[in-house]
Amino acid sequence: MKKKLLYALAGILLLNIMVVPGFAQNGHGHRGPGMEHSMMSMKMRGAQGPSCMANSTSLAGRLDMMTCMLTGKMPMQPGKMHTMMKRVFFLDRIEELGLQKAQVERLKEIQAACRRDNLRTAAEVKIARLELEDLLEGDWTLDAAEQLIRKISKFEGDMKVRHLAAVREAFAVLTDEQTKKLFTEDSPESLFDE
Repeated sequence: MKKKLLYALAGILLLNIMVVPGFAQNGHGHRGPGMEHSMMSMKMRGAQGPSCMANSTSLAGRLDMMTCMLTGKMPMQPGKMHTMMKRVFFLDRIEELGLQKAQVERLKEIQAACRRDNLRTAAEVKIARLELEDLLEGDWTLDAAEQLIRKISKFEGDMKVRHLAAVREAFAVLTDEQTKKLFTEDSPESLFDE
């Protein structure tokens, strides 16, 4: 709870630091075609927005948070993503669930493949955001900006779908008994909590 409050306060502070000077310059922050200091420009460039501040109590909210962390829209402490990935793929509960060696190896394979795919896609998102930033700093058209925004959205959506597929694949590795143990001892809602 304290971390969520800290992230929210940091986000508000960041927005104040970035938005207030823009409003002070021209009264409304718009400086022509480049829109360097406008709120719309910040959101297009990937500044932390409402989806990154979403409630993380649901799996969908946590998935949004993971996407924001991977794409650089939300700061992340070193090791946080690794810890989250271990929890999602049950590798932090090997003894507790009684996982066999073959199961552990398969879960590690799923985790590694998911992580590689997520990192590749996150890099593509960052490149597309840089392209959008470059576009918005010069003369731009709505069509060109829309194409890049849709490209970013598609990458982020693809990342979420692939991650959910990997989570489903990880659940399939568990036996019925292990799955029951998982749901009775710890709610799936706590997969991302520390």
